[in-house]
Amino acid sequence: MASRDKKLQAVLDLLCRSVAADAARSADTARVLERVEARLGSMPEAEPAPQPVRFPICDLLDEALVLSTPLNAAVREIAADLTWYRRPGGDERFQQSHANTMLVGPNGLEPREDLWIGATLLAPHTDYPVHHHPPEEIYLVLSEGDWWREGTGWFTPGIGGTLYNQPNVRHAMRSHARPLFALWALPV
Repeated sequence: MASRDKKLQAVLDLLCRSVAADAARSADTARVLERVEARLGSMPEAEPAPQPVRFPICDLLDEALVLSTPLNAAVREIAADLTWYRRPGGDERFQQSHANTMLVGPNGLEPREDLWIGATLLAPHTDYPVHHHPPEEIYLVLSEGDWWREGTGWFTPGIGGTLYNQPNVRHAMRSHARPLFALWALPV
């Protein structure tokens, strides 16, 4: 049986603990977290992780992870190994002002198809466009920012807050004067 990289395991453990510790989390968030943890309990056949890719926006990661927490420190430990990518579409400013990465999932540190765990980094004063996807999704917010969800409008989960997006709901996010960084998980 394959074994998970210890630095990645530390991030995943701290992510799951942090989501579970959010007293304001919804029942849906708790349910999705259970599915995520169940899938993390098994390892796919080992595949090589892709070569790391980094964009200039990634220089803002330390500023986004300003709080001294074990999870932020663990994310910094794997940052150099991540393969960052840009969401297609949007104008040139948006393309230069955001990056996403997969920790677990296609092109992730742990390539697999049944679970996507990743992160989004936004430069200050950047709007991530409204989008939707079939899998339900949970977020753990690690810096300041706002989220928008169809039927709810704009809201601020706060650092350490969680949120749940049901399948195919239209949603978006935006940063303020500081970079936004959030982890997300989608059991697919």
